Amino acid sequence: MVGLIVGCGLQLATANGQSVTPLPTTEPDQAGHSTSLPLAGGPSVEMRQAQTRILALNNLGQRSALELAGVEDSRTLAFGIPYDKNVIAAQLRLNLKASAELLENLSHLSILLNDEVVGTLKLPTVTTETGHVTLDLPAHRIKRNNTLTFKLVAHYTTACEAPRHPSLWLTVLPDSALVLREEHRPLPNDLSLLPAPFFEPVDEAPLKLAFVLPDPTPANLQAAVSVASWFGQLAGYRGVDYTVHTEGLPSGHAIVIAPPESLLPGLPHSNEPAIHMLDNPVDPAGKLLVLTGNSALNIERAARALVLSAPTLSGASVRVKRMTETPRESYDAPAWLPLNRAVALGEWTNTARLSVQGSRPARIELPLRVAPDLAGWNQPNVPLNLRIHDTVRHGTSPGMLKVYLNRELIEQIDLMPRPFEAIRTTLQLTRPAERDVTVLLPVAALGAQPNLQFQFIYPEPPEAECTYNLTDTRRGAIDPASTLDLRGLTHYLAMPDMASFGNALFPFTRMADLSETRVVLAADSGPETYAALLMLAARAGQSTGHPATGLVVLKDPEPEMLAGHDILILDGGPDTRVLEAWRAHLPAEGSLQARLLPDRPPIAGSLAAAIATVERWLGKGAPAEGQRIETAAPIAAFIAGFESPLTIGRSVVVVSGDSPVALKRIVQRFSTDPEQLQRMQGSAVVLAADTLYTADNERTYHAGVLGPIRSLLWYLGRSPMLLTLLYLAGGLLGSIIIYLALRHRARDRLTT
Repeated sequence: MVGLIVGCGLQLATANGQSVTPLPTTEPDQAGHSTSLPLAGGPSVEMRQAQTRILALNNLGQRSALELAGVEDSRTLAFGIPYDKNVIAAQLRLNLKASAELLENLSHLSILLNDEVVGTLKLPTVTTETGHVTLDLPAHRIKRNNTLTFKLVAHYTTACEAPRHPSLWLTVLPDSALVLREEHRPLPNDLSLLPAPFFEPVDEAPLKLAFVLPDPTPANLQAAVSVASWFGQLAGYRGVDYTVHTEGLPSGHAIVIAPPESLLPGLPHSNEPAIHMLDNPVDPAGKLLVLTGNSALNIERAARALVLSAPTLSGASVRVKRMTETPRESYDAPAWLPLNRAVALGEWTNTARLSVQGSRPARIELPLRVAPDLAGWNQPNVPLNLRIHDTVRHGTSPGMLKVYLNRELIEQIDLMPRPFEAIRTTLQLTRPAERDVTVLLPVAALGAQPNLQFQFIYPEPPEAECTYNLTDTRRGAIDPASTLDLRGLTHYLAMPDMASFGNALFPFTRMADLSETRVVLAADSGPETYAALLMLAARAGQSTGHPATGLVVLKDPEPEMLAGHDILILDGGPDTRVLEAWRAHLPAEGSLQARLLPDRPPIAGSLAAAIATVERWLGKGAPAEGQRIETAAPIAAFIAGFESPLTIGRSVVVVSGDSPVALKRIVQRFSTDPEQLQRMQGSAVVLAADTLYTADNERTYHAGVLGPIRSLLWYLGRSPMLLTLLYLAGGLLGSIIIYLALRHRARDRLTT
């Protein structure tokens, strides 16, 4: 064993290769018997047989039909193979549509695998007959990272032709698919493979992963939360689906978090935090990632070492000697755009993704993340300072650039050449253009996940026969030095807000490591409740880009223990003491009835509540006469929030179900289904008939700080009746002052 210092102040001792120092496999209990984790699958099972994986176009990064047009055109898709798979057979199943005017002897579609031609299809023969084509691909040419290219060569006449004639087109329909037959490939027990094989970046499917917690104490759950949030961060848009096992081992890959006395026979014990990778004894095709230590603190250290320093790990086993972690600050999530400086777009994406080529280029997409509580009162827009590059052929019409935010058109920019470029245009065939443009993005449209899109559009010039140039020199790019400037915005949001909770697990993610969050569980919580917690942790990691290493789990604590923190309550059965004490604060009835409370007073104790109370006196914001859920199905679970009764400005979110299964299901619905995530609105949502419905839209407090002056102006701006009364009161007061002054002056005149 050799000691070394790596990333984050972590000191490790690693075992060379795959071997570990033999240590006693179990420790006797007080009765002299050794204990170990039972195997759910019994003895080792046979190696899993080959499996079929089907990748549709959307699994290959193509969200719609793949369209090719012109004399020559091509599109390239990418796909990958997991480390632990070997491809033994591959087949491309295409559904095609093509122009009937293509000349059969001159038109064809070539299929290239990793830049090598593997098939050529005659056009339009294959599309006029059935349109369905099956092409076997050479499995031996498939590697871990692959490209699949569709190259069209099309002609409609043997004479001179226009290269972009409307008769020259072919469409690969969305139901086309790549079918892979894969067999298991044994992997070494090497931590340098992480996050593989537990997570594969080349796999577009949601991450499915099992956690084994034979001793689900709060400390072990905290370690599991750190790991679950890390995998959620890695999975990103794919989403996750976790299962938790408290007894036995599942098949496939799994994360085991347990003290030494609960571990598998044959696993080395250590008095220090340790991380092991080993074969799953119930499934030779699976691996186990084991985090262990002789105390709860050491198990948590092992988890933090894994999630903060995974790239530095190697060998089959690692012992953690020392761990240091820099404290986080509010709103410093690595995945969130900062508010203290202008951010270059090149910092948030590969610069190659900011450029396109061709006469009909695809959109440039730039997904971003910001804090969900950004407020732009008195600053409705933020500047997007673009530097645009484009190159068009001499004599062609200038194009335009369309800027979209969340697929809504914001601005069209004319790519007209500047006056001084006319001389350059006459001296050369191509004209590289560079221009600076400022686009104003509405703050209200940003959301938690703003998605910028840029579309270069070039008009098709009229071309006479035999005068065209087949070489397409059109190029467009957004300079990586272009900036988005969020300075001047502040953090302020009317709460509770289910949209920010669903999209970013806000307000808990205000601290990227969730260090100011306390999770409350029932003392007898089970695997489904634990799985719901881990899926919520994954949502946090996905939003912040940082693992939740600071979250604290408490089982049925006294309410007073939660003061000064944001609180997440998971309730899948009998109420905890906290929920029983605070049930009156919920915006929906605790018994999950469909009818909401129509006359619940706002929670007092904050400026927002005081203003809301005044507005109620003035007749503004009066509650509705009772709202009906849009379904007659029974309500299985709900999510609701309110201000902490213990600390002003702190939040409580309750995720409750009539069973642990329903509790996990409501988390699954908004975590894995984008359509259901869109339904996360208002201050409370319910799950009925496996669908989410908004149950309440009343905001009772605010998160964030505007400052006393801005806060007053903001509330007055949103309360026209109160503002009118203040104007009247000010006018009346001014009139009284003027009256008294004039009266005093008249009295002085009479006395003199």
